[in-house]
Amino acid sequence: MKVHNNSIRGSSQWYYRSYGTDCRGTERTVGFPRLPFLGRRRYLLCHQNPNIHSTHDQMPTSIESKQSAKAKYELVYFDLGGRALETRLAMKIGKIEFKDTRLSFPEFGKAQAAGEFKFGMVPILKVDDEQISESAAILRFIGKLSGLYPEDPIAALKVDEIVDAWENPQAPITFTFLPGKFGVEKEKFDEKEKKRVRKFINDKVLPEFITILEKHLAKNKTKGFCVGSSLTIADLKTFGWVRSIKSGFFDGLDKTLFEKAPSCLAVYKTVLELPEVAEFLKAHPKG
Repeated sequence: MKVHNNSIRGSSQWYYRSYGTDCRGTERTVGFPRLPFLGRRRYLLCHQNPNIHSTHDQMPTSIESKQSAKAKYELVYFDLGGRALETRLAMKIGKIEFKDTRLSFPEFGKAQAAGEFKFGMVPILKVDDEQISESAAILRFIGKLSGLYPEDPIAALKVDEIVDAWENPQAPITFTFLPGKFGVEKEKFDEKEKKRVRKFINDKVLPEFITILEKHLAKNKTKGFCVGSSLTIADLKTFGWVRSIKSGFFDGLDKTLFEKAPSCLAVYKTVLELPEVAEFLKAHPKG
């Protein structure tokens, strides 16, 4: 077994094992320290380094150890883009094989009632026999495997900032679909009230958010990308949102909201013109 002679907190040593390559041809490796005071528990470090190899034959059994090309992935969501499109695209771009399970709404309702989803919602990612919830967590995980998530901590922070920022308009839009989750009885949230809330989102929430995001993206030196000069999950997240608005997916939201946001549209164009994305959307027009 080869040991990478880095010392962290005294005499701890880090071991690395190769797990294939990402879409950039960079070797995926996972490292973990042997910490005596933690016994067999290990903290993993996702690390890409083409010069590090290991023949270590004992790996943790946690979900983090399953970043292997041999792992079986299944993404479960509806037959639409929504909160799953960016992850589907990341897997396509990263050449990660996965089962794309698309539920009808009745199928979802039945499975939800049976308690099949950890937090009662989708998307979920199945990694072999383990289930992972939360779309942002899933996107980051797949982003790391696909080479679409920065190694540099500051760059990663900036990517996270944009991915998480999209939750600001997402929350009120989600409310219009699922008012009961926000304490509003369905009977009291009729079509008239839904239109009123959607108009508020269209006239105030989204324009304010797009203005802020546009100013932020305009500061990036390389146009067409949210962070730095290469594709990240932040670009995929932004693409998904711009696409949803432009397509008229949401009733009551103006399809031209991004017309005065050239930096946002440049990111949209960058992603749309990727061969992998064009191929995927041709096969799955709904996303």
